Amino acid sequence: MSTRFRALKHRNFQLFILGQLISLVGTWMQTTAQQWLVYKLTGSVALLGVFGFASQVPMLLLAWMGGYVGDRYNRHRGVIVTQSLSMILAFCAGGADADALDSRVAFDRDRFSGWHRQCV
Repeated sequence: MSTRFRALKHRNFQLFILGQLISLVGTWMQTTAQQWLVYKLTGSVALLGVFGFASQVPMLLLAWMGGYVGDRYNRHRGVIVTQSLSMILAFCAGGADADALDSRVAFDRDRFSGWHRQCV
């Protein structure tokens, strides 16, 4: 194995890379589904762009805090906690979407209420 890929010899690194790959694919799928839902709800390309921009604002505003926390506290525990929270939120949003959308009928905005809005 060349020196470029020698980190892949370590089992922990292999597991980390595999976990990150699965997490990123899930994040991309969730982002695509959210954008599709926004477009399906509004039918507006402009609001889709506003949603895309607004979804990046928390990263812009809170990235410095993540760096501080990452330097100050246990990074392993931080990765476990943040990935677990991301998974819970993804399941919550997926449940809201599955409950609110019915593929046999046109989208009904009245069904997208209650706990769906709290999750999303």
